[in-house]
Amino acid sequence: MKTFATLVLAVACGGPLMAQNLPSPVMAPGSILRPAASQAADREAAIDIARQRGMTELKAVELSNGVWEVKGANKTGVKMEVIISANDGRVLNVDFGHPSPRRLGQ
Repeated sequence: MKTFATLVLAVACGGPLMAQNLPSPVMAPGSILRPAASQAADREAAIDIARQRGMTELKAVELSNGVWEVKGANKTGVKMEVIISANDGRVLNVDFGHPSPRRLGQ
C-alpha cells in the first residue's frame, strides 16, 4: 500500500520524484543541438557543419540522394569532403585527401 501511495503521489506531482534518477543526455564533442522543428540540414547548415570539422576553403556543395557533399580543404591545404545527412544533420563521413597542389609550393 505504501508503494501505491508513493506512485500516486509521484504521478500527481508530475513525476519529479522519478525523473531525478534519470541520466542526463550526453552529446558527443562537435555535435549540434538543433530544435526539433529544424532537424533537416539545409545548404547553410551543411556548410557550417563542414567548417566545424575543419574546412576553411569551400570548393563545392552538392545535394545528392539525401546527403550533402561538402568539398574543400582545411587550413593546411589538405583536401577534404564532409558527407552530411540532409534529414538530420548527422556527419556520415569525413574524408581527407592530399594537399592542394597550389599549397605545396607555398
